[in-house]
Amino acid sequence: MMNKPVSLYIHIPFCKSKCPYCDFYSARPEEDDIFDRYLAALCARLAVYGEKYGERLLHTVYFGGGTPSVFGAERLCRVLEKVKEQFNVAENAEITTECNPADVDISFFETLKRGGFNRISMGMQSANEAELKILGRRHTAETVREAVKAAREAGIDNVSVDLMLGLPNSSLETLKSSIDFCAALEADHVSAYILKIEPGTPFAKQELNLPDEDGTADQYLFAVNELKKRGYDQYEISNFARPGKESRHNLQYWRCGEYLGLGPAAHSFMEGRRFYFPTRFRGFFKRQCARRRRRRRRFFGICDAVASADRGAAKKDLRDTI
Repeated sequence: MMNKPVSLYIHIPFCKSKCPYCDFYSARPEEDDIFDRYLAALCARLAVYGEKYGERLLHTVYFGGGTPSVFGAERLCRVLEKVKEQFNVAENAEITTECNPADVDISFFETLKRGGFNRISMGMQSANEAELKILGRRHTAETVREAVKAAREAGIDNVSVDLMLGLPNSSLETLKSSIDFCAALEADHVSAYILKIEPGTPFAKQELNLPDEDGTADQYLFAVNELKKRGYDQYEISNFARPGKESRHNLQYWRCGEYLGLGPAAHSFMEGRRFYFPTRFRGFFKRQCARRRRRRRRFFGICDAVASADRGAAKKDLRDTI
């Protein structure tokens, strides 16, 4: 696998507000210097990763969250610049960042475009105002329309939108209106995934009017068919794209390719090992501030220990599956 390209995921763990369904690791930026401190920590970690893996060809970079757009376009570009310093980034690399439509304008996208970003993943979730309110989203359907238009005007010609299925009070009619909206946007890619009620989230504590399992399955199959009619081919369980617009980063995971993950709670799979950063925001800073030699030893030591356990678990899972 050493001659095959790898992918890089960078976690931006900040949100202005927490959506009631989300259990991804994130925090509100309550300290004035927290963004710059996290930027420094990311760059330090990239230097460590670069020492070990920098010669491998990097063909996708994905900034996820959290909400990367709250980090600011300039900081995202500085991180990407550091990536290019430390890694052998392919000339045609797919470089994506997630965005909340409420955070962005044409200036934001112009900065990203100059910095080397060429793909946007827009957190739409629904085009129905009542559903957006239930989901705790900060944007409206019109905000999404304006954000996609701004990205196009800035020269970013690969735009994906998120679409959630099985929402409270949802129906095939509301789902169809959201799919129609995606098509009207001329989105290049749609990630359509089913709402899962995660323990510990606000949704888990509420009595929600959710479709039953059959109703949710009906919505999924309806979405597959309706997206197909509008030119979106299904290339993975939850992902649909216009021809040639499939997410190469998604396919890296789907095809069990190698990837690095950077940031609290980010996971990696490299050289047959799976490892991850613990879900500790403060700890990410503390280890970054340690002396470089010590940090490198501790970092890869932890990775190798976790990796060994994961290899054994993976073998057991494989035997159980077979």
